[in-house]
Amino acid sequence: MAISTEDRGIISSWRKTGVITEVDGQKLINVSPHGVIIVMCGDADRALEMLDFLKLKINTRRFHLRAEDGGPLRYHPSVPIPPKLRMDKQLLAGLHGSRGLKKIPTLILMAHWPCGMAAQIKLGIRDTVWYTIQLVQILSDLGWDKKRIIPMLHVDYSTRMRTYFIEAKSPGQIYQ
Repeated sequence: MAISTEDRGIISSWRKTGVITEVDGQKLINVSPHGVIIVMCGDADRALEMLDFLKLKINTRRFHLRAEDGGPLRYHPSVPIPPKLRMDKQLLAGLHGSRGLKKIPTLILMAHWPCGMAAQIKLGIRDTVWYTIQLVQILSDLGWDKKRIIPMLHVDYSTRMRTYFIEAKSPGQIYQ
């Protein structure tokens, strides 16, 4: 799926206003001495490049992978996923279990764009990023240390791939 001209413009605007920022490898290293749990899409066309990027940026071999179609979108209880695919309660419980089982306190929420699951349920890039940000709060309310939850956005520009930290904190930053 190709990225639209409109989405390129949104991403460019977000980069200029600090909604998304370049990934600072040192920040990732500082929060991941015991490894990371990664919630991402299992997209056969993008998953390996997302993991390769993280392997380059994080000084750990401990990647606990939670890959579902739609990545972080699948964990959010308000995302309009068809009932037959809904499993956010089980995924959230499993994520909590992974943290205890592996003793890994750091979580990366890796949204990506364009996303087939988002397209299937009629979500645009703004909603995809906003739901990822909201998921940080949902997980924090469930006991995760907010400082150890890192929302990210991986973008397929067709000619190159880029990954960004999501820095936005309010819907006004996303839906401007």
